This record gives sequence, C-alpha cells and structure tokens, in this order.
Amino acid sequence: MAVSKLPNGKWLCQCFPDGRNGVRIRKRFVTKGEALAYERQQMFRSEDDDFGVDDSNATKLSNLINRWYDMHGKTLTRVSQSPKKKYKFKNKKKSGCSYFVGLSMY
Repeated sequence: MAVSKLPNGKWLCQCFPDGRNGVRIRKRFVTKGEALAYERQQMFRSEDDDFGVDDSNATKLSNLINRWYDMHGKTLTRVSQSPKKKYKFKNKKKSGCSYFVGLSMY
C-alpha cells in the first residue's frame, strides 16, 4: 500500500488489496496522481467484491407488494375498465396530461 518514486522519475504503486496473504499488485505510472488513484481503485474494489446475500432482512415479494398497496396503492383511482387495469394518481397533472401507472392486482 505504497506509492513511491523510482529513480527513472516514474511512480510505482504497490498494494495488497486482499491483505498481506493476498496478491500483490505492482504497476508503474507517469504521475503520482495516477498511481494514487489506481491504488484507491484497487483497494475499494476488493471491499466491493463481497456480494454475499444477507438473509436477515429477507422479505417475500408478495408481502412487499401488499405493504406497498396498503401504504400507497389505495390512493390510486381506476381510469377505465380495460384488461390492463390502468390507474392514475389523484391530483397529479403536468401540462394537462395525467400520469398513468399500470398495475396488476394479483
């Protein structure tokens, strides 16, 4: 995890993104700014690689839909009797046009 200047005027970025037991990355750059940016990129990339799923907050999609409908869906009004069941928001108009949202009710 160091950026150092070489005798030839270039900059060496040497970092260990996965810790001391992981892979060492060494790369040369013309400017110190490029070397520091690359070092930060490599270090943060290793932290973002953990895509583990946290099941402690798992919720069924049907429960989420029911909760959304209880909190927001009741404010929608029916526009037509079409099979697509189009709804619109109350009092939401922009330049004379109503906003339409297609919802399926199960």
